[in-house]
Amino acid sequence: KIKPSTYYNWRHWQPSRQEKRRESLKPYILDVWKTFKFYGYRRIAAYSQQTDGPKVSEYMTLKLMREEVYLKAYQTLTKVQAAIGWYINFYNRNRISNVA
Repeated sequence: KIKPSTYYNWRHWQPSRQEKRRESLKPYILDVWKTFKFYGYRRIAAYSQQTDGPKVSEYMTLKLMREEVYLKAYQTLTKVQAAIGWYINFYNRNRISNVA
């Protein structure tokens, strides 16, 4: 129950030039971060200004890192926390059942 014009606009949608550039910068920032794990967004932005690669501002680096790097690190951390929680619960259940 949507207007036909909305459907056809969605169907023929093309990403903007800015969005294409952002998508092309994500792998670059991720590669720099994987190479230098201790680099934050400011240092990655400074590194991009000094090298022959694409020039990225600090703010854009921060935004893209939030989308890619920090999100992946958070997902990994939550998986580890979930696994640890499962093992703790498993241990506690077995310890209590063995005592009784």
